[in-house]
Amino acid sequence: MSKNVLVVVAHPDDEILGCGGTICKHVKAGDRVSIIVLADGITSRDNSSSEERVKAREQEFYQAVETLGVKKENCLLLGLPDQKLDTLPLLDIVKKIENITAQEIPELVYTHHFGDLNKDHRICCEAVLVALRPTREGTGNMLIYSFEIPGNMGVLPPLVSNKFVPDHFVDIADQVQTKIKAFERYKDELRDYPNPLSTQALLELAAARAKKPGLKYAEAFVCIRKPSQL
Repeated sequence: MSKNVLVVVAHPDDEILGCGGTICKHVKAGDRVSIIVLADGITSRDNSSSEERVKAREQEFYQAVETLGVKKENCLLLGLPDQKLDTLPLLDIVKKIENITAQEIPELVYTHHFGDLNKDHRICCEAVLVALRPTREGTGNMLIYSFEIPGNMGVLPPLVSNKFVPDHFVDIADQVQTKIKAFERYKDELRDYPNPLSTQALLELAAARAKKPGLKYAEAFVCIRKPSQL
C-alpha cells in the first residue's frame, strides 16, 4: 500500500540535501510525497532580498523537486523570513503545520535534526514535533525521522546530546545521481570541493553512510518518533 509521506524543511534546498534520494525512492514506490518549506531561504543574504530573487528561488525549488518526481501541487512554500524563525512565536509556526495537515495526517515524516547548527533548522524540528505530537488525534501510527544537513552536524554544543547518531539508513544507489541533479538546480548553493555542498562531497557522504554490506550509497536518519510512542 502507498504511504502518505510529509517532508518539512526550513529552506528550499534542505529537502534535497537531507533526503533527496529518499524522496525520489518514495515517489518511485508510488507513495504520495508532500513538502512544506517554512522560510524563503534567501532574504537574509546581502543584496538578495528582492521579490525577484525570492521568486527565482521558488522556481529553483520547483525544478529541484520536479527532478525527484514530486508534484508542484503537493508542495507549499510558506515564505517566512529567512534566518528569523526565532523572531516568530513557535505557536504560529506550529499552527501553520497543524492546519496544513488537518485533512490528512501523514504516516511518515522527515524533518531536520534537533542538533543542527542552523537555528531555523532546529526551530523547524521543534515545530514539527509539537504540531504532530503523540496526543494529537490520528498521529498514533506515525514515524518521524530527522536527517542531516552536510556541514551542519556535530558542531552545536553540547556535542553529546546534539550529535547526529543515525539508526536508519535508506539505500539510494539508484537515486543518488537524481539527487545530485536536483541539487544542481540550486545554482547559488553549489560549492567547490571539498566544501560539504559540492557534488563530490555529497557523493562521498552518501558512500560513507552506506555501511551495510551490499550498499553503495545511502542516506542516514535518526528515528525521533515511533508508532504509538506516548
